[in-house]
Amino acid sequence: MDKKQLIEGLTVLESVYDNFRILNDDKTMLVWYKIFKEDDPKLFEMAVETYIATNEFKPTPAGVRKCMEKLATNHNLNGAEAWGKVMELIKKYGWYRADEALKEVKHDKPLHKAVQALGFRELCTSENLMADRAHFLKIYEQYMKRESDKVMLPGRVQNDLKQLQKVNQVTKLLSEKFEMGKTS
Repeated sequence: MDKKQLIEGLTVLESVYDNFRILNDDKTMLVWYKIFKEDDPKLFEMAVETYIATNEFKPTPAGVRKCMEKLATNHNLNGAEAWGKVMELIKKYGWYRADEALKEVKHDKPLHKAVQALGFRELCTSENLMADRAHFLKIYEQYMKRESDKVMLPGRVQNDLKQLQKVNQVTKLLSEKFEMGKTS
């Protein structure tokens, strides 16, 4: 997003909230720009509109970002709906077509990861679905929270975290290789 797009959104917020005046404050504008510069301008615009429709208090970057998070993760199901989807997959694909079942939910990361964590085939053959449901709901909610937390981070921070994860993976591989060399 460029500064012009940010200013457009902030102008809308200033026009609605009497106690919100930041366009003349360069330092505050810079902070807002740093937080949102990596974000999709259309998502920011929609978040501003959502914030106005759902909040009576003056906006904060965290408040606007929370609206962005809700808009960006809106495709996810709640826990009961997700479990219902798992039951549909079990009926539709069964034990033998687990790969197809997982492929069908690949687009919904929390659901996909929760099903993988418990094991689709294990769920198909379970003799205690009530316990599996409880475990699934806990796991699914944790993955939902993780996805939600990721979206809440500014784009720059998300990119830095991805780079850090890559560095950690390389470090792990190198240390494993080094340990293997020591034992030889």
